[in-house]
Amino acid sequence: MKKIVALICASVLFAHAQATELITNGGFETGNLTAWTTSGLTVPGSCGGGLNAVDWTVSNVGTATQCTDPGNPVQGTYAAYNMFDAGAPLTYRLRQTIQIPLNTIQGTLRWSDSISYSVTGLPRVFSIRILNASGTATLATLYTNSVVGSGATGWVTHTQDATSALSALSGQTVMIEFAVDIQEVWTGPAGMGLDAVSLDVTAVAPVPTLSTYGIIGLMLAVAMFGIGVARRRSALR
Repeated sequence: MKKIVALICASVLFAHAQATELITNGGFETGNLTAWTTSGLTVPGSCGGGLNAVDWTVSNVGTATQCTDPGNPVQGTYAAYNMFDAGAPLTYRLRQTIQIPLNTIQGTLRWSDSISYSVTGLPRVFSIRILNASGTATLATLYTNSVVGSGATGWVTHTQDATSALSALSGQTVMIEFAVDIQEVWTGPAGMGLDAVSLDVTAVAPVPTLSTYGIIGLMLAVAMFGIGVARRRSALR
């Protein structure tokens, strides 16, 4: 009888875990920044220092950075690119508002990036952050990568466990931000690509349920049934 009661309670309280993709247009296959917002930089220009800046933009070729070429898209037709160079200090911000489900128990962030660079002085920094809904405060930093010197990473696919950050923000509306920080001017050319962004979360959803009195009544009915069975067995002995 105890097993029956436990099974009923478990069935009433919890449904199966549900997986949800939180990112819209993560592969940029719309050919534009649908569902995303950017920092709104408005001074385009060729590769170099000064005020030149090519903000996050969607393209099917790596030369869209108008600086060093990190390569054509790794998945599908399009990727997002930025110059990863410009007058400093400057931050390229690519953001999307997401709703973290209630009772989130697991979160996995995946993306691919490519950086081509020849940088001296202070490093260029690529970060992935969770911000509050208004975008004014950082709630968690999921990933940070700094580059200095010369190199080309090629397209690299990353998987990052985001469970701790997302479960702590369960039920909240937040922003995810992909940010590139240029800390110092005239320190060398670079370019970056971003593709295949995914934020997959698993949440346990409460069942749309019986009322508290309904649960109590059901458990009492099961208990009475168990008592009746026990009495019949006792009478047969």
